[in-house]
Amino acid sequence: MRIVRALALFGALMFLAGPAAAAINTPASSTMVFEGALTLGGGGGGYVGTINAVAGTYYMPGGPGAPGGVNPDGTTANGGWDVYAKTGGTAYVSGYTPQTHVISDHDAYNAVDGWGDYYDPDVPDWYNYQLTFDAGRWYLEYKGDALATPMSGNVDWVNLYAWETDTGSYRGVVPADPDANDGDAALNGGGPAAWDMDWTWGSEAIPLEYPGFVVSVEEIDGGLWRVTMTPSAPVPEPAAIVVWSLLGGLGLAMGYWRKK
Repeated sequence: MRIVRALALFGALMFLAGPAAAAINTPASSTMVFEGALTLGGGGGGYVGTINAVAGTYYMPGGPGAPGGVNPDGTTANGGWDVYAKTGGTAYVSGYTPQTHVISDHDAYNAVDGWGDYYDPDVPDWYNYQLTFDAGRWYLEYKGDALATPMSGNVDWVNLYAWETDTGSYRGVVPADPDANDGDAALNGGGPAAWDMDWTWGSEAIPLEYPGFVVSVEEIDGGLWRVTMTPSAPVPEPAAIVVWSLLGGLGLAMGYWRKK
């Protein structure tokens, strides 16, 4: 999921030291927040540009995930987000024992189910990520020359919904490390509606509960924009809303006719 996964031994030692119980992941804890300059009206409609991830509020001191300034995994609260994984789905992380794991509580890294160690938040290194909007698409990118992209897809700017449709890939210079080129994530459940990536340390594929995110865009001070992306079921298409409204009206009319 992130470069700091290479420090899994450190996380395991923290677990043995007795951190608090793992918290249940929620859409709120899994909301990603970004801020920066965007251009309105680019290709594909909507916004265009690259903006940095920010800490958010959920896992900040005083936030719902760290009311005492300490994360559920025992680390000092400094922001971040969870990955809202599909409960009952199978998570894959190469190098872990076991490498596959049935997800519960929407948490693919949960010691309660014997994973061995866990992370809350799942992505504490939020500062390494950025969001790119381009030609009607979105990309969650790990900063650097390689631009590892564990989630990406199409944006429906009419309904403000970002679909996760792609297999994780490198949008920049692909690392020479064999683990970054083995296609392991795709072979183990990666693809649409998943956080999946062949990192240099190994591969992971985490199925998501929902196929995408509700997108909120607001202008903040200094001409900058704040984007929040919250895991959610798809927003109904306008046509579907009209059809259901018509059906609802027809039902009311029939009910009135029967009463007559």
